Parts: sequence; structure tokens; C-alpha cells
Amino acid sequence: CVFWCAVAAWPQAVRAQPAQTEADVLKLLVGAWAFVSLFTIHDDGSKSDRWGPDVKGMLMFDAAGHFAQIITRPKSNFFGVRGFSAFGRYSIDPSGRSIVVSIKGSSNPDVNGATQRRTIVSLNETELKYINMMLVSGAKIEAQWRRLK
Repeated sequence: CVFWCAVAAWPQAVRAQPAQTEADVLKLLVGAWAFVSLFTIHDDGSKSDRWGPDVKGMLMFDAAGHFAQIITRPKSNFFGVRGFSAFGRYSIDPSGRSIVVSIKGSSNPDVNGATQRRTIVSLNETELKYINMMLVSGAKIEAQWRRLK
């Protein structure tokens, strides 16, 4: 019940999407994305803005399976941190429902070497939205990115 039980736990928006293959997701995902928002979703359902205003960021995926992510701002709500960066490899799970990133290097040494599954909430030509459920605290991260042209 590993795969199908996990599907039942996905947010309704993810389950309601039309099925996409791994190739469909890859075709939409490759490219550069601009930061829109990043919220922490707490156990009680409340949300908090992880970075606050004036945030700049970019997330890039190439066709060979590499990714790079940078988020920065002059002052941050995220424990005083002014930026986050990570790079490594990524893959799409065979169902096309999530991005699996293997972090090779990061500005946060605690995630170096980590593998994270980012459940796709929406993905189209202009928007990427995913949930990262891999937080130690039990909270989730909801990230939104806009395609750069």
C-alpha cells in the first residue's frame, strides 16, 4: 500500500489533475522559473509567509536532470536568513505527480545530500506549484513559481 495509500493522502488539487506522464511533466518543467511565494503550512492548517516581501528567486531545471535554486532578499522572516541556494539532480517519478530532488550542495548544510519529494499541485506553461512534505517539524512548504520568458 506504499504508492496508492500515498496517492490518497495527496491534496485534492493534485488528485483532481488529469494524468500526466513523466515525459509530459519533463517537457513542461524544463526551463527557468521566477519565485512567486513560499508558505509554511502548519499542522493546524494555518499558513505563514516564509520569506516576506521583496523576495527574488530563480529555479532552473535542465533537460539532463540538473536543477539549481536561489532565493534571496535584503532581510528575511526565515530565522534571519537572507538567502537560500541549492543545486543537484532531479527526476520525475513515473506517475508524473512529483519531482524528486537530490541535493548535492546547499547554503543550508543540513540538506546537503538529502533527497526530497516535491508533490506537484499544478504545472503548466506559466505556473509551477508544489508541496514539499519533507520537513522535520511536520509542517509542509507550499512553493509557487512563474515561468520566465
